[in-house]
Amino acid sequence: MVDQDTVSLKEFFEEKFKGIEEKIKAQGDHTSLRFDSLDVALTLAREDANEKYDHLNKLRQDVEIDRGVLQRKDTCKQQVESIENKIEDVKKEISILREAKSQIEGRDVEKRDDRTQSNWSTGLMVVAIMSGISIIIMVLHLFGVGSP
Repeated sequence: MVDQDTVSLKEFFEEKFKGIEEKIKAQGDHTSLRFDSLDVALTLAREDANEKYDHLNKLRQDVEIDRGVLQRKDTCKQQVESIENKIEDVKKEISILREAKSQIEGRDVEKRDDRTQSNWSTGLMVVAIMSGISIIIMVLHLFGVGSP
């Protein structure tokens, strides 16, 4: 006969196994929750990484487009030097043209001065001849040479 306080070995182990099974089942539920949350975390991390990679790919494409549009530094330097050389050539031509203009203006001034001097000389000669004729006419008139 078995007392109520005493339990058979079979019942004892069944109870222990039942407790262990419940613990395993509870841990299994927690483990599946952990795996599910890890799956969600991995999915979110993958999506975030894909967004970053997409952004980087877009940035790479933009850089490639900019490289095609923008010129290189040495190419720009060559073009600037070419333009500066052309500017220097134009400055030289302008200097030559200014010098030629001043020479032509100098000749024109000389011609005007010569003409002015010639005009004065001609005017003085005309005045001198007329004065001389006037004096001759006065002298002749004074001495009565030409009056009847």
